[in-house]
Amino acid sequence: MNKELYDWQEECLEKWFQNNCRGMVQAVTGSGKTLLALAAADQLEQHLGQMLFVRIVVPTSALLRQWHNSLKSHLETYGKRETNARIGIRGSGHKSSSDCKYMIYVINSARYELARQLLAELRDGKSVLLVADECHHYGSGQNRLIFEFLPHIRQQEDHFFSLGLSATLPSGDTGRYLASVLGRRIYSYGMEQAAAMRTLCPYDIFHIS
Repeated sequence: MNKELYDWQEECLEKWFQNNCRGMVQAVTGSGKTLLALAAADQLEQHLGQMLFVRIVVPTSALLRQWHNSLKSHLETYGKRETNARIGIRGSGHKSSSDCKYMIYVINSARYELARQLLAELRDGKSVLLVADECHHYGSGQNRLIFEFLPHIRQQEDHFFSLGLSATLPSGDTGRYLASVLGRRIYSYGMEQAAAMRTLCPYDIFHIS
């Protein structure tokens, strides 16, 4: 069981499952996208009835640390054993073994190894969830290399799932590309909704000239 989710998170997960566990979510910063992704992984694994391998891509080292702390806390809270051994990190000086159940990649490392890793795992019969955090970063330039495996998994595509997260999903060509690799936008949750429902984390505003 996951800790209690906000109504918007429950509704979003329902739409994600209706879309075959593919798609992108646009939600304001601080509203709970990380918890949404962890709940999605837990519920999907329960639905599949088998181990799910979770691969998370982040754009920065700071987000890598944030995800690692959130994931570790999540696993400890729900009694998952061998928490540290289950979480691997690639990037920012870390080179964990890639066979961990949960892997967190900084995009600079993911560009050159994640596609091969996902392809090997899917061809080995594993079920894999790719979480692309701040996914608006991954639709251009060298960052698209993380999706190179997709044309080669037609026989395994029923075992591949994806969730893109962003506060600012792009439009135009980049938006269409991301929709083609991660799935269409399935949910939007803006500042006005979050403020009205009081689901934002506390924050301060500073004006700096």
